[in-house]
Amino acid sequence: MGSLRDVWRSRFTHYTEELQRYTKFIFTGHLAIVLVFLIGAGGYAYSGWLKTVAGDFPAAPLAGIILAAILAYAPPVTLLKEADAVFFLPMEEKLGGYMQSALKWTSVSGILLPVIAFIVSIPLLNAVYGLKGIGLLALVLGIAALHILNVRTEFAHRWAEQGEGAWGDRAIRFVLTAIPLIVAMYGKWWLGAALLIPIVVYGVLKQRTSEGKPFPFLHFIELERGRMSRFYRFANQFTDVPHLRGAVHRRAWLDWVYGNAAFESHAAPRYLAMRTFIRSDDLFLLWVRLTAISMVGALFIPMPAVAAVFSGALAFATTYQLRDALASQHEFRMDRLYPVTEAVRASAVRRTVRSAQAVQAVLVLIAAWFQYGMGAGMLLLAIAVLVISEVTLRMSGKK
Repeated sequence: MGSLRDVWRSRFTHYTEELQRYTKFIFTGHLAIVLVFLIGAGGYAYSGWLKTVAGDFPAAPLAGIILAAILAYAPPVTLLKEADAVFFLPMEEKLGGYMQSALKWTSVSGILLPVIAFIVSIPLLNAVYGLKGIGLLALVLGIAALHILNVRTEFAHRWAEQGEGAWGDRAIRFVLTAIPLIVAMYGKWWLGAALLIPIVVYGVLKQRTSEGKPFPFLHFIELERGRMSRFYRFANQFTDVPHLRGAVHRRAWLDWVYGNAAFESHAAPRYLAMRTFIRSDDLFLLWVRLTAISMVGALFIPMPAVAAVFSGALAFATTYQLRDALASQHEFRMDRLYPVTEAVRASAVRRTVRSAQAVQAVLVLIAAWFQYGMGAGMLLLAIAVLVISEVTLRMSGKK
């Protein structure tokens, strides 16, 4: 085996290939439709609101707190694997090169989100404080410096404390990050630069605390496994991820949904379909996520027709994926031996999806009431969800 830097380069190449492999499916599916509508509607509403924003609106505290929260959450990307706890152990003293490469990538890849958040806040800061020119440049430089400091400080804390107290460390860094940002956004960029000193001192102290301590391989390996699992679970909503193991949770608070199931043979598939939907993380969280996005669209899109198209697109995505997952049989299951016909099983799947989409329609209706009040606009969104769901269910069932 070559140097650990060579190991990093090899793993990084494989990692980027893996990202490209799945992201090409993610951004060609329903997420692209959601993003187009969400960005367009959000930008329209935001620009309209800026024209009437009050001069005493707390733009600096709001933007500073949001940016500080983003910057304080800075888990390192190490690309470590389970076997590294054994094979890297003899070379622990040479881990510096590998970890420096990891921290550089974490800093580069993680800067995008705070930059986007800052770009979105610029029109607001300019409208309230008239911030532009050297003030904006100072903020850009400050955000970049704070991002690098937060990444390295979180890594040092995890090394020094064996992964314990990560959220406490983030809370401290959140405060130390928010103060200079808020001050700089008020136009006092020179004072904001001086207030960077506390977080720099805090980071240096964390670096010194980690010196001489054994590297917590198991903690960083588990951190990396969790990070990649979250990505694979997300990608699994758009395409099959073969090596992903679906998680299951009981969700006892929803036991009442199938608590009154009939003790009859024809009711068994319905009970199984509903139980699978509620207890499977992949299916239930997919429904929750798309329903929440649809509600956000109903809350913030000012035009009922556009909001109806938005909610209808999400209803199509939800129905299609739920029906496909519940109806498909990729492997043998014991319930296949149960003496019921395929028509009964198909009917059970359709009824389960209809029930889920009826709940989605009600939730979208409630969200639309806050935007449009009682009237045709509110009903249009709920009808769009129900009609598109039913049409999708019938069309997909003919495959």
